[in-house]
Amino acid sequence: MKKLKISTTIILLAVLAFGFQGCKKGENDPFISFKSRDARLAGDWTLSGSESESISTTVSGGQTVVNTTTTSYSGGVATTKSGNNPATTSKYNLKMKIEKNGQITVTMENFDSKGAATGTSEQKGLWTWGSTSKKKSCIHIDIDAPLSAMIGGVWMIDQLKNKEIIFKKVDFKKSSTGSNSTENKDELTMTFTGK
Repeated sequence: MKKLKISTTIILLAVLAFGFQGCKKGENDPFISFKSRDARLAGDWTLSGSESESISTTVSGGQTVVNTTTTSYSGGVATTKSGNNPATTSKYNLKMKIEKNGQITVTMENFDSKGAATGTSEQKGLWTWGSTSKKKSCIHIDIDAPLSAMIGGVWMIDQLKNKEIIFKKVDFKKSSTGSNSTENKDELTMTFTGK
């Protein structure tokens, strides 16, 4: 009887584990989640960290110039380094309210070097999943300026937990005129924490 209970328990756990594998959509999502991706995405989110790298390659007159700009954000401070120039910093807080009905509100509060608030921007927009399939691995955020440059566009969802989202974006643009060309590659990762 004891062996039957153990066997039944093992089979039940295996069935449950197999059944909940479908909840894991992103590569770094939790193995099991009792909330749908819609429910995990909806909520109030605060930017807790970001990393970006922008590489611009220009070929003109047979000469190639490469400029790299990196930005990291932590603790409310963004540090930007471009080429050989000294690093610059800016202070801000970025918050998102994502609603299940497709509405999104993004709020950015800026601060001066001493920490005094210098202004707040708030934009309302819309969000949709990037595809209608069950995978729901990317999100499209449609929001007006000035915040569209920071949060608008299509984002891959690398991780979607109840209290943490990681968005990733890679953009590549190339243009040429005659023997001159310009390539821009931008990679950005943003981590948001929820309440």
